[in-house]
Amino acid sequence: MFKKYSLILSVLATLFVDASNPTSRFLSEQEGQFIEKLFKGELRKYKKHVPFFGDIQSQEDETFFAYHGTTHYVSAIQDIIKAVVEETTGSDLPKDFVFWRIPDDPDFDYGDSVKGAYLKGRHNPVTDDLREYLADYFIFSPLNLSIDYLPTDEVDDLLLHFYHCYRFPEAIDRLEEKAVIEALAEKIDPALTAFYMNHLSYDSITKAGRSQKKKMELYKDFLLNSPPFPYSFLSYTYLNRFSDQEGNNAKLVVSCSPCLFTKVPTESAMWSFLSNNCIEDGDQQAICDLRTYAKKMGISTHTIDCLMESVMQIVEKSGVKTGVLCQIFDHSSSRFSIANNCSYLSIVCGYPIKRSEEIPVQALVEGTLPFRHHGHDLQIRLILDNATLLNPHSPIRTVKHSQLPEETRDQIHTLIKETIRAAL
Repeated sequence: MFKKYSLILSVLATLFVDASNPTSRFLSEQEGQFIEKLFKGELRKYKKHVPFFGDIQSQEDETFFAYHGTTHYVSAIQDIIKAVVEETTGSDLPKDFVFWRIPDDPDFDYGDSVKGAYLKGRHNPVTDDLREYLADYFIFSPLNLSIDYLPTDEVDDLLLHFYHCYRFPEAIDRLEEKAVIEALAEKIDPALTAFYMNHLSYDSITKAGRSQKKKMELYKDFLLNSPPFPYSFLSYTYLNRFSDQEGNNAKLVVSCSPCLFTKVPTESAMWSFLSNNCIEDGDQQAICDLRTYAKKMGISTHTIDCLMESVMQIVEKSGVKTGVLCQIFDHSSSRFSIANNCSYLSIVCGYPIKRSEEIPVQALVEGTLPFRHHGHDLQIRLILDNATLLNPHSPIRTVKHSQLPEETRDQIHTLIKETIRAAL
């Protein structure tokens, strides 16, 4: 039995590293028996999908840049939106175009610089009262310092630094981190004596003596090694402005992986495909949006609900348990021009990496930036906008891969088209 599984793993590893593409490059960067560790305990589940994944990987050409995993339920909703647009405009849209959301929503209007507008729009300033409360709760009271020592903008810098440093310690460059801490420590120098007396041991203070430099080192060491802050308080801060698990952000972006695998399987597009799952309440939000859109276009919600029920019965009857894997390509005349403008690099939950406005997605896809960055698997967030990603005439193309038999897919396509045509 062991020899049999070892042979499977050997074939699997060879299949995924025999070409120069993002998935192969990711595997080449990993140490040890990555495939074996990734598939440990789930070998039977992965074994039957090896040819399927290998075929998808072979299509990672020079225009490919991202994967997105979703459910058959959400995929059907996307196909219904497309059918409505086709029937109401009397046009046939490209087969490999996906309506990720309802088109022409003003929330998806960003102007020329999509990434810049989106990221800037997330930096909404907190109120003075909340800023002072957070700074006092997290930083100054525990250190027996006074917020009055810093101007407002410097309080903001300090808070932003702490959010990055303690929620995701590896997401900030360590050298820059030390420089920031040193600069901030110098600004609150008047309160250092009280800080040392209350928060450092008597022995450490004695050893530091009168040396201001040694005291500063102790202070920086304390900041660098303090425990994380409670997440309940972080929910009021900088981070939740980007989380694609919360509020309107889930509507505005699409979570993507740059290759088939990640160090953390549950954060990959492949996991969504294998589990036929998506983010919490993602299915429910998608159907609510579709019902609203259909009603606006003169189609009853009853028609939509019955259509969705029929589609899912067909999927269930097929016996396929996996979901849909979307493979996304940018066919711009200037390579990756839309991908660079309409997406940003992030870590889990959509939190942008440092300098995400400046670093193009292209750097990750082409390999100038490693997949593993400061302890995190880098991800991609598509920022949906009406001019490009929701425009069927843009160069962005999305190929949907599923394990439904071709005749089943054709049956679903025909059912959707005929139902929408009859309802309009």
